[in-house]
Amino acid sequence: MADQQVHEMISAFASGCIDKENYRNFKEYLKTGADLPLKEMGEIQNIVSLIPIILDQEVPDPELKGRVAKQLKNYQDEIKAKIRDKKKLTTEDDVTAKSKTKTKRKTFERDEHKMEAPESFSFNSGTSEKKKADQKKKDDNYKYDIVGQTKEFDEPFLINQKFNKSVEADKKPFITIGSIVVSIILVILLVISFFHFTSEISELKGESLNLKADLVQFKMKQSESNKFIEDYKKLIDFVSYSDISIVKMTSSNNNFTGSAKLLLSFENGEALLELSDIPVPQQDSVYKLWMIGQNASYSIGSFIPNENERFLKIAGMPFIDKANISLFRLTVEAGTNGDSSDGRMILYGTLKK
Repeated sequence: MADQQVHEMISAFASGCIDKENYRNFKEYLKTGADLPLKEMGEIQNIVSLIPIILDQEVPDPELKGRVAKQLKNYQDEIKAKIRDKKKLTTEDDVTAKSKTKTKRKTFERDEHKMEAPESFSFNSGTSEKKKADQKKKDDNYKYDIVGQTKEFDEPFLINQKFNKSVEADKKPFITIGSIVVSIILVILLVISFFHFTSEISELKGESLNLKADLVQFKMKQSESNKFIEDYKKLIDFVSYSDISIVKMTSSNNNFTGSAKLLLSFENGEALLELSDIPVPQQDSVYKLWMIGQNASYSIGSFIPNENERFLKIAGMPFIDKANISLFRLTVEAGTNGDSSDGRMILYGTLKK
């Protein structure tokens, strides 16, 4: 990877504005164990932290704020007025529809009433004799059977009864056919609605499954990002120091593939150790890190490697002038006690001056 591209990614990462693609490339770059300009990263973070102090705070004009609030209030009133007009129009349409339905119903009842035949026929006559004759005829037609209490009606009344029965007979087939047609239409609408809602539910279920899959994928990516940040959190915190020295530690044994990188801050008395392919020691044994001076050796930490922990932070390092340090060693010791190195050295490195 080109130095300029690495420099740009490191600058973006240190300032907290790296994009997704470069973030992925930066992770791959770190996994290869490449060198990082930690001093430069620390300087960039210091500069970024000073930006809020340098910039002037922009405060909008109070008059502009008032105009914007007034305009938003006008928009709100317009929206409320439109909603009221729409509700009013809907109410008027409902009242008009109900009035039309009521008028049609009254008209239908009036027409039906007109269709009924008169119960009796009246005949006007200019003479009393004719009236008497008609009355006598009616009296003759109204006869009762004493046993069965059966009443005989005159001919006009029988005609009226036959007419009413014929009208009712004509109505029944019409009502029956209309009911069948309405029932068929309702069944068809129900079937169409059923299939429509079934397809809608299927689509919603498919979209729900897709959303669940996207959510699972998002959680996996978020977990991966959180793990990456957690792994490199100690490194990010450490590079904020202004004085950082780096020691590369290797083995003199060609068959041993492990290595380490030691980051030192002599002013703060802290160190950060990054291990690579270091096996777990045998039972009751630990790794010890030694700092070799001109006249003495100093133990600056003991530990047992953990696969889930990439960086080991070492605090309480003795304050010694780095000009007097000649060598760093990593040994395997039988216990944590003791200020002398009796174990086997597996890695060593020198401080660049």
